[in-house]
Amino acid sequence: MENSRGTRLQQSKGRRLVLFPLPLKGHLNPMLELANILHSKGFSITIIHTHFNAPNSDDYPHFTFHPISDGLSEGEASTGDILHLLLLLTVNCVEPFRDCLARLLSNVSEEPVACLVADAIWHFSRLVADSLKLPTIVLRTSSASSFLVFGAFPLLREKGYLPIQDSRLEEPLQEFPPLRIKDIPAINTCELEAFYQLVAAMVNESKASSGIIWNSFEDLEQSALATIHQDFHIPIFPIGPFHKYSPTSTTLSIQDHSSIAWLDTQAPNSVVYVSFGSIAGLDETDFIEMAWGLANSKQPFLWVVRPGFIRGSEWLEPLPSGFLETIGGRGHIVKWAPQHEVLAHPAVGAFCTHSGWNSTLESISEGVPMICLPCFSDQKVNARYVSQVWRVGVQLENGLKRGEIEGAIRRLMVEKSGQEIRDRCISLKEKANLCLKQGGSSYQALEDLISYISSFFFHLHAPEKGRLLIFPDHGFMVSLRSFSITIIHTHFNSPNPANYPLFTFHSIPDGLSKTEASTADVIALLSLLNINCVAPFRDCLSQLLSNPSEEPIACLITDAVWHFTQAVANSLKLPRMVLRTSSVSSFLAVAAMPYLQKSGYLPIKVIARLPDDKRDAIIEMGFGGLLHLACRELRYELCSWIISNYDTAYHQLNMATGVVVLVTTQDVGNIMGIPCSGEEIVVHTRRGTSNRTYTISLLEQNLENLAIGDDFRKTFLIFACATLLAPNSKLEGIHDLWDTIWDGDVGVQKNWSKFVLHYIEDGIREYQKNQPTYIRGCRIFLQEKMHVYRLQMVVTLLLNEANNVRGNIIQACGL
Repeated sequence: MENSRGTRLQQSKGRRLVLFPLPLKGHLNPMLELANILHSKGFSITIIHTHFNAPNSDDYPHFTFHPISDGLSEGEASTGDILHLLLLLTVNCVEPFRDCLARLLSNVSEEPVACLVADAIWHFSRLVADSLKLPTIVLRTSSASSFLVFGAFPLLREKGYLPIQDSRLEEPLQEFPPLRIKDIPAINTCELEAFYQLVAAMVNESKASSGIIWNSFEDLEQSALATIHQDFHIPIFPIGPFHKYSPTSTTLSIQDHSSIAWLDTQAPNSVVYVSFGSIAGLDETDFIEMAWGLANSKQPFLWVVRPGFIRGSEWLEPLPSGFLETIGGRGHIVKWAPQHEVLAHPAVGAFCTHSGWNSTLESISEGVPMICLPCFSDQKVNARYVSQVWRVGVQLENGLKRGEIEGAIRRLMVEKSGQEIRDRCISLKEKANLCLKQGGSSYQALEDLISYISSFFFHLHAPEKGRLLIFPDHGFMVSLRSFSITIIHTHFNSPNPANYPLFTFHSIPDGLSKTEASTADVIALLSLLNINCVAPFRDCLSQLLSNPSEEPIACLITDAVWHFTQAVANSLKLPRMVLRTSSVSSFLAVAAMPYLQKSGYLPIKVIARLPDDKRDAIIEMGFGGLLHLACRELRYELCSWIISNYDTAYHQLNMATGVVVLVTTQDVGNIMGIPCSGEEIVVHTRRGTSNRTYTISLLEQNLENLAIGDDFRKTFLIFACATLLAPNSKLEGIHDLWDTIWDGDVGVQKNWSKFVLHYIEDGIREYQKNQPTYIRGCRIFLQEKMHVYRLQMVVTLLLNEANNVRGNIIQACGL
């Protein structure tokens, strides 16, 4: 045995995974089970965990453990408010986690780390890992079916399903049959917005991760898994049931093994096992109803009543006098039990459960029918699927009443319908066993997961002498001793490969017309190249990285003018170096341009040259804000991030922290300083060729030369749209819009803010769907909206801190 273990550990040398479990038992246990699975496949395992609910490292001598501070007070750690606890943890653990992960990655004496595996609730972990150039795979400990409902929360809110209203509980949830409104995951809290934001963060960060691991299997949730795979566009790995890989228990509670000895004395399929997990609780009235329901069923029962399970009581104090004597040896009550062993015991014939996902999957895997009493969150979805989709149990929906409990037990244990449910349970149990065997879906998903993680390892830890990727501007070429060189280049001014026989060349389209390629306007040319080459470059680089027959790539070297390449390289986890072909002195002058803008030296444009009377006319039109707009420079990476995270259906920006930032017409008016009320702007389509000539230079000349009047005002509107409010990829602008402005009445107030918002959202929608090389619309507005949000967050934090200080002073003074 020792030789076998030693061989396995030797195989693991050089491949390490960092796992970051959420410290709730329903999340921590499956993460530790996953750790055992991955360790059995040759990986070294490092666990980062909080002090709260810390696992016992003595139970896992083959893992390395690193505790981090969770910042919880004694009162916070013992709170029954799960949402409040999670919000505290996801704030308090960010810095300790970052510091710990950074230390692990910088420790050269340890094996290199291939990736991070984090619980989906730790929504900040991916951003931390990304900043350290480490891929993140998410573990989702709920069912795939409930995850789809969580992901649809924005839609459910828009349609009025959320917040849940008592008068609509029984209405069907049309988007997710056979769920009803009352089956939507919910938590008993007065901080609904905080709950929605936490869910959004969990879903969004799962989507943005490098992959998702599910404790489920294809035959159980094929439809939900297929939908997730289609919608998320990232690898998913349904490798469950986790607990069937190894008999090792991962529970954090002290188990009472007397329950197994007691079960050994009972008849097959005769015992009702009752357990409500590690969080759910009952009040005294429900507890007594449950007790009499079990007693009146006349069936033997094993009941887990953990300390604190009955609200307001230590343990069994509320039991009716004489109850234990009444049931005699027919009932066995313990504080905790080894659930895997209990459900696998032949004496157990039914499981009365809170419908947590771990318990549901374990019961299905052992072929035990369920009586479902869901309490909160995804348990409601699980219970509905157990009773209505898989039909391997019944659900009690009218509260805890002894008669209904007794009836449900008799239905499963005595009546004919119970045998039909049991038969379906046995069928699913067989499928759960088969999926783990060679050729099974979970077996293959695990093999795919191991290969996927191994690919991270080789990409992240390229050999010293490997391959370099060069993406030059025209006229730039290098030769480096000991490295293989691959050149990505445009068709325009392409190098001659015959002159460089030692290099490999890959040509990408640049989208330039003959006229554009021969232009003397260098700035226009560079702008077009930086727009047109993004998608071709990304595709080419991805193909090179995924080619297993080539040497691994150490890094990318690009000309500094290719400003988009950093974002592309980051998305593919590839380091990037820049070649600057100018002098250091001129580079300093370029770097000072933001300061020169702020100081008023730049830009030297027509608006700055307009006399006061024309500027006053623009202010009277309601466009005075454009004269003083602070931002005149687009930050490419920020805009790309905003557009990637913008939800056009709900007019909102989904922040990485889970916060949802709504974007309104009023925001456009406030930020851009343009009208946000009046008639809607309708752009008329031309039937023929416009007889008017529009160019930016001509518009600038007219603004300077025209007298103040309608022609001047119309010219300004066209100029503002072409350069700022509604730009598109064509240098001559949008003739339909310009003609609409010229043919309209400038004396009638128009809702320009609404038009600007719709136009940029149309551009984002088109970009997200078709990935064109240019995103039309007012991106400066989105950039400034982000800055305003950040400022609001700073102000809020300062006000909260001020209130905290005020409260401490009042408390200290006894006021």
